[in-house]
Amino acid sequence: MKLILGLSGRRVAAEVAADTEVLPCLPWISLACLKPWIRGVAVHKLGLLPVVDLSCLLDAQPLCGPVDKRRIISVGAGGVRTGFLVASVTREEKDEDNEALQEEALESIQLDHLCLELLADPGGAVVST
Repeated sequence: MKLILGLSGRRVAAEVAADTEVLPCLPWISLACLKPWIRGVAVHKLGLLPVVDLSCLLDAQPLCGPVDKRRIISVGAGGVRTGFLVASVTREEKDEDNEALQEEALESIQLDHLCLELLADPGGAVVST
């Protein structure tokens, strides 16, 4: 499945696995001493889901836009789930009704690979004092 993710000022295409969940913007708890792209953790399905601001991580710009359209994309990789906060989500359909999306050249990202990169260097998320 391919999703079109809205960030601050741009959109990217993301191929996602079948177990990827598109969630409403869950409330999260902010944690001290973390990089600005880590918003905190949310409780989801009786577990903790780290919430990463995808716009801030990729573009160094905090997410902006209407709060009611924000979504969290829950992606599993390496036995851990990570929630990527985005401004909006559109599922890309392969039909003539979506010609505008098909003609737009979007950068493509792999959320599962990004999740694994974050897991490989957990110390990179902590602010040094």
